[in-house]
Amino acid sequence: AEWLRRTSEAELVTAFDEWGDVPHARQLAAAIAEQRKRQPIETAEELCTLVDRCSGGRAKGNIRSAAAPVFQAIRIAVNNELNHLQEFLEQGLLRCVAPGVRAAIVSFHSIEDRLVKRALCPDRGWEPIAKKPTEPTPAEARVNPRSRSARLRVAVRATGIAE
Repeated sequence: AEWLRRTSEAELVTAFDEWGDVPHARQLAAAIAEQRKRQPIETAEELCTLVDRCSGGRAKGNIRSAAAPVFQAIRIAVNNELNHLQEFLEQGLLRCVAPGVRAAIVSFHSIEDRLVKRALCPDRGWEPIAKKPTEPTPAEARVNPRSRSARLRVAVRATGIAE
């Protein structure tokens, strides 16, 4: 609730668009800004209602599902997740993994996967095990729906690379 109160409309658009791939990101950000003028958004249900209204009521009884990308974007922003991941990939990973040892990283969002892919490359002292990430099989996704967006990248730390 605090993040929604203090974040500018332009920053909301960026967060919803880049970190949540939220349809109607501009419209939702404008609706949040307008709502804040009247009364702050205090509950998840209030935010879900705004999401439904901005999507033209297309959620059809599944408002929480339609709002999931919005909550994802908020979580990424509030927890500063991408900066923490970038910091770990640039500084912590080489300290944690000895030369010749494998590192395996699971990402759940395309932006996270892009950061991991760039970090685990030969230019940065890594030899990827496979060109493409490992993704869940359809059977795994049926049993564990949360695994659908998971991407596993594995690489071996090159020998002779200084920390």
